[in-house]
Amino acid sequence: MKDFGNNRRKATLVSITAQPQVLKNAIGGRDRADWLRLDLSSRSSVQATLSKLKANADLSLLNGSGQVVLQSKRKGKKNEAIAATLDAGRYFLKITLGSPQDQTKYRLQLSGVPVNAGTGTGATPAANTAPVLAINAPLSLTKGTPTIFNGNLLKATDAEQNSSQLVYTLTQLPEAGLLKLNGDRLKAGGTFTQADIDAGRLVYNSLGRTQRLTNNSTNNFSPQISGSNVVWQGSGGTDGGTDAEIFFFNGSTTTQLTTNSTGDFSPQISGSNVVWRGSGGTDGGTDAEIFFFNGSTTTQLTTNNTFDFDPQISGSNVVWRGSGGTDGGTDAEIFFFNGTTTTQLSTNSTNDFDPQISGSNVVWRGSGGTDGGTDAEIFFFNGTTTTQLTTNSTNDFSPQISGSNVVWYGSGGTDGGTDAEIFFFNGSTITQLTTNSADDFDPQISGSNVVWYGSGGTDGGIDREIFFFNGSTTTQLTTNSANDFDPQISGSNVVWQGSGGTDGGTDTEIFFFNGSTTQLTTNSTEDFSPQISGSNVAWTSIVGVTFETFFGNLATNDSFGFTVADGVGGATNGTFNLTLR
Repeated sequence: MKDFGNNRRKATLVSITAQPQVLKNAIGGRDRADWLRLDLSSRSSVQATLSKLKANADLSLLNGSGQVVLQSKRKGKKNEAIAATLDAGRYFLKITLGSPQDQTKYRLQLSGVPVNAGTGTGATPAANTAPVLAINAPLSLTKGTPTIFNGNLLKATDAEQNSSQLVYTLTQLPEAGLLKLNGDRLKAGGTFTQADIDAGRLVYNSLGRTQRLTNNSTNNFSPQISGSNVVWQGSGGTDGGTDAEIFFFNGSTTTQLTTNSTGDFSPQISGSNVVWRGSGGTDGGTDAEIFFFNGSTTTQLTTNNTFDFDPQISGSNVVWRGSGGTDGGTDAEIFFFNGTTTTQLSTNSTNDFDPQISGSNVVWRGSGGTDGGTDAEIFFFNGTTTTQLTTNSTNDFSPQISGSNVVWYGSGGTDGGTDAEIFFFNGSTITQLTTNSADDFDPQISGSNVVWYGSGGTDGGIDREIFFFNGSTTTQLTTNSANDFDPQISGSNVVWQGSGGTDGGTDTEIFFFNGSTTQLTTNSTEDFSPQISGSNVAWTSIVGVTFETFFGNLATNDSFGFTVADGVGGATNGTFNLTLR
């Protein structure tokens, strides 16, 4: 295999013909670039595609003076493509590595045809049409079964580019299953080609209705869920210790994120990002620190000699409470990490607790405030400034946030009672959602939808019931004589734990509401601590004498969004829909 030349002066001359020709070579080591020379006797439409890469490489088109005319610089091992209409003259194609230490073989396909003479000079992008979704067939399948994609299910065509040049980019991931390319899970922004689909390399793995994620002789607690990703704390693990470790399930496999001899607790998840608190760390202390996993590596966010607790996460933004800070006090303050730097949001002499986060918006409860009282008030940070939402003489607790909407429970209100009521802030005004003489607790929010549990209701009982506010009206989801607790919400889907159910037992079961109510568990053991993301649910169940983590998929349909592009400016958006049985 003869080298193509390492600079413009030594570039290898190649002829351009209408019939595509394939050139194979390699770069790496001392060979940092390959150069090819194109001598065009007339104005021509030229196409070049670089493929079969084992490492990141880029493709450039230069004029006779060595000035870059067009470039294709996609990340990773993705194909590179250039299409242009060129006036007669000398041009160069340059192939370079994305990183000097890499090396790769490659396949370069070249073709060109003469076109009518133009009046300009240099390169003009060739006339190009966007890809067409020729086939986008809805699919019905049984949960838990894999589906291999082919051109009969999803097919894009293009008048100018071939199947290997048509690149799909995922803009929305499926929630009730996983997309895999050659066995590797695709993430948001992941890519595959029409050629991959035609060859059966793209697979959709539907998640089963119920999966047991842990099966060991130790206890597992505090499951949290985001999409099909689940995180929890459990004893033991690969390091054989008895301390609590953090475990991460990505929809198909479980990874132990911590392997140390100290306890790790309170994991939270957003996408594939995870945050938790643990002892020790790089500073060697015994106090609790905050740790952040970004899907590949773990970073210790705090390195101090005070305790940091209650981490929460939204995207790559993290919030927690910790002692000390810039004001030098020993009271608890709120700290915010924006993916790069940490900011102390509160600087006072009173305690601040229970931070929650949505995007760059943060809410918490703290003593004092502008009214000078000692009762607990609600504070809201909008990414720039902090506002005190409540200014009363009663306690306000358990704030939750979604976007700029905030919900909490507090005593008093417009009805003048001393029982706990639910309050809702929509970014500008506060509305009292409950006005009764019974206690209402633990509100949760998703968008403008709110869920909570409270006594009484339409059935007149004194047991705890679940209530759902859809942004305008409140509906009582449960009307029974048993207690229902711990509601969680995602969109308009709700999950909770309650006694009884269709099996007639007195143990707690998991219930799911998506317009109608489904009892997810029907056993004789305790099921509790449900969490929800879309139609996916995680919870803890007692199996024998240990606490185990379970995952449920209640979806009846799924979809993924994409953009298919030809690499030279044409692109088409689409959504593939699936029905799950």
